[in-house]
Amino acid sequence: MIGWSLFVDPGFAKSNATGWAMFKDKRLYSAGIATAKAKGFAARCDEIARQLPTTASSWDLLGVELPMIYAFANQKGDPDDIVKLAFLAGALTRVPHKELWLPRPQEWKGSVPKSLMGPRILKRLEPDECTYFDLVKDRGGAALDAVGMGIVRAGRWG
Repeated sequence: MIGWSLFVDPGFAKSNATGWAMFKDKRLYSAGIATAKAKGFAARCDEIARQLPTTASSWDLLGVELPMIYAFANQKGDPDDIVKLAFLAGALTRVPHKELWLPRPQEWKGSVPKSLMGPRILKRLEPDECTYFDLVKDRGGAALDAVGMGIVRAGRWG
């Protein structure tokens, strides 16, 4: 993973937050969240997309978590939310990029719940990388998940 990369954890149903993490080569450069206040689903998707960081030309790598439909027994919440989340993920891929990575949650974090995954992600960061985002403002851990995706893709997980 050389050059500039952007990793995105799409979301807006419960937390109203889409997390993003920007990496330069294999190091975290910045991270944050994009939220939407617009009325209407399409307008909210556009608002979130406009808040993502940009580069002068295009990202060398764009990673967007692809939502997953679980077996009915393991399903949480309204299935319609997954459809909307998948649409948002697709809309976010219009960000200019040279390479696209669309991992499902299990591909980068397995079946580890957010409550356990967050501390594991933080342990993989260098001390200076921890200053790049505010965990208090990270609603639902969306930015931290985006950071985790970047760490995994950079080969820094294990």
